[in-house]
Amino acid sequence: MNINEETCNKLLKEIEKKCKESRKKQIEINRLKKQFDNGIIEEKDINIIKEEKNTNIESTIEDVLSDELTFYLDNYKKLDDQFTYEDVIDIIPSKDNYYYEDIINRLIAESYKEIKDINELLLEDSNLTKKELLELKALIDKEKTKINYLRKSMKEEEKIITKEHKNKIVLVPTIGGNIRVIDELEHIPSDYYESFLELINSIINSKFKNVKTLNSNPQLMGVSEVKAFKTRVVFQRIDKNTYALITAFIKKSDTDKLYKESLVRKVSHFKENEQLLKNLIKDEKFMEENDKYVEELFNLLNIKENKKVNGND
Repeated sequence: MNINEETCNKLLKEIEKKCKESRKKQIEINRLKKQFDNGIIEEKDINIIKEEKNTNIESTIEDVLSDELTFYLDNYKKLDDQFTYEDVIDIIPSKDNYYYEDIINRLIAESYKEIKDINELLLEDSNLTKKELLELKALIDKEKTKINYLRKSMKEEEKIITKEHKNKIVLVPTIGGNIRVIDELEHIPSDYYESFLELINSIINSKFKNVKTLNSNPQLMGVSEVKAFKTRVVFQRIDKNTYALITAFIKKSDTDKLYKESLVRKVSHFKENEQLLKNLIKDEKFMEENDKYVEELFNLLNIKENKKVNGND
C-alpha cells in the first residue's frame, strides 16, 4: 500500500484525535492525586489545578506525556537496520504505563511520517541512482516493519511480551576514579534513599518512572532522567540492555545556576568517556568490579532494611 500525503495526514489527525479523547476521559481529581503520589506535582498545586479550567489540567497531562514520548521516540529512531521484534519490545513502555496506547500510536505516526517524507523525495528527485533507490526502499520497509511490530505488541497479552531480562546498570566513575553516584548519595540525607532506590529500580525493570529526555541545553542532549519529588537520576543507554548511571541529586529549583552548571559538567565528562565505557562493558573483569559497586549502592540505599535486619529500627 502506497502512503501518500493525504493518507498520512489523515492517519496522523486520527491518531492525534484519539490521543486527545483518551486523555480527556482521565481529567479527574484522582488522576491529579496519582500524579502527586508519583512526585510529579506537589500537594499545594492540587488545589490550584482544581480551580483551573479543564484545558489547563489537560495541559499538565500533555506535558507529562510529551516528556515520556521524547524518551521513547529517541530510542525508537535509533533502532538499527537489523532490529528484531524483541528489540522493539525493549524500547517501548510496558502495558501498565498510563500512556502506553498514546505513546505507541505516536510512534506509529512517526513511522508513517517517515514513509511520507521518503515517498515525497522519490517523487521530487528523478535523478536518484539505482543504489539510492534501493536504500530508500529499504528505509520504507524498515518503517513498515516497525509499524507491524508495534501493532503486534498491542495485540499480545502482557504476559507474552513481558521482558524476561532485567537491564544492567553501569556506575559512571569520576575523574578521580570514584563512583560518582555513590559519592553523591553519601552526601544526601537518607530520607531520600527510598525514592532514589525506586528510581534506579525503574531503570533496571524498564519502567522508567516519570522519564524525561533532557533537551533544554545542547550539552545535555541525548541523556535522560527519571524523577520523583525532588529526586533525580540521570542516565544514558549505552548498549541494548545496559544503562549508565551518570548522576543522582536533589533538585531544588529549575533556575538554580549551580545545579545546571554541575549537571552540564558531569554529563560532559560522561560523553567524553562514553565510547570507552561502551568498550569496557564487554570486559568481564570490569563488569565484575562494576557489580560490586552496584551491590554497594544498593546496600547504601537499603539502609532502612539493613537497620531492621540489625535490630536498629
